[in-house]
Amino acid sequence: MTILTHARVSTARVGGWTRLLLLAAGLLVVPLLSACEGGMGSSGASAVSVERVHNLPTNPPPTAFVINALTRGQTADPVFQTAANIVGALLAREGNSWLNADKGYAAPWKVTLETSMVPRPGGQGMAVEPSEVEKRLTVTIRDNGRTVYQGRAVMVDRNRDLIGSMGALARALFRAFPGPQGMETNLPNQPIRR
Repeated sequence: MTILTHARVSTARVGGWTRLLLLAAGLLVVPLLSACEGGMGSSGASAVSVERVHNLPTNPPPTAFVINALTRGQTADPVFQTAANIVGALLAREGNSWLNADKGYAAPWKVTLETSMVPRPGGQGMAVEPSEVEKRLTVTIRDNGRTVYQGRAVMVDRNRDLIGSMGALARALFRAFPGPQGMETNLPNQPIRR
């Protein structure tokens, strides 16, 4: 399993080209996060809806966390790796310590992610191609085996770039972490203010 953390790459059991691609992807994390801070611009901005359920205090004390893949296939998925890097950076920005699960580090918080993109029916009739897609990012945090946070961010638009949407989805989900309980709709795609 290979997850990029803090621009370091665990390259155990990985070939030369894969190692090079992972290193390049790791170097793109910082510009990616910088681009995420700026938003998509006024012409391409899509609203994001967020739903959260948690039992964390308003300002949870810093802790250590690892990001674990739910399946083996997820570890090789570039969408998962992008989401893991963005979510990890946002949690670390809150003062938490991001540990590398590949190296066997244990942490109180175990973070899992799920991403999806589903076409939505468009137009009339069966032959019409869907005009919009629904993109989702779901984050679950378990503290010593107990679920303490579950949040889902959803964006519906015509853009079929799931990787490119991860920044907006993660930013909306982690705005004022852990954020208010329940549903927030039509959150603008804007940078997080500190």
